[in-house]
Amino acid sequence: DTCDNAILEHNLVYRANSHSDFAVGLFNWNSDNTRIQFNEVYDTQRGGDAQGIEIDALNDTTYVQYNYIHDNAGGSLMWCNTSTLYGFNGVFRYNIFQNDNMEHGLLDFRDGNYNSQCYNNTFYMKADGYKNFINGSNSNSQASFYNNIFYYPGETPFTANSFAESKIDWEANLFYNFANLPSNDTSVVTADPLFVDPGKGGSGTTVPVSP
Repeated sequence: DTCDNAILEHNLVYRANSHSDFAVGLFNWNSDNTRIQFNEVYDTQRGGDAQGIEIDALNDTTYVQYNYIHDNAGGSLMWCNTSTLYGFNGVFRYNIFQNDNMEHGLLDFRDGNYNSQCYNNTFYMKADGYKNFINGSNSNSQASFYNNIFYYPGETPFTANSFAESKIDWEANLFYNFANLPSNDTSVVTADPLFVDPGKGGSGTTVPVSP
């Protein structure tokens, strides 16, 4: 709270939300110029939120980067703002998300986000469990998603409940095994990215991931 130039790095966070109603593994609040990097966050328990890492309210310029986030109950990422508690310039980049359940959406995109960005991330989605791609009303918000990989390993192609195209600018993302695609991604890719041993990243390591 009220930090400037804070860095959260090289942490191993697991089983958050075991004894609370709302929690995530790591987040920042009311801070400027924050970097959350080189962390592993996994097994966040069911409850409110329950993602691995979120960018919370009243932040300006946050970089969530080079993290390994996996097997969390609520979803992969969240911009947790409201229509009266804004956030600015929140960026998720160069992260690996693996096998996160989607109870609150793979992407939880709330009201009051401005110039949010999500790029160069890999999302290896959970084949079973919830099928909620985007959560949140995301009114008074705008974001850009580009150069991400969304890989769904299920036998039946994944149908996204929404791509929120009126609020999200999609460009040059790869969607593998999806039944529908964002209508405004003019450079969308659907080819198999040919991962090696996908979904088998394991846990218990704080080795930095590469972009």
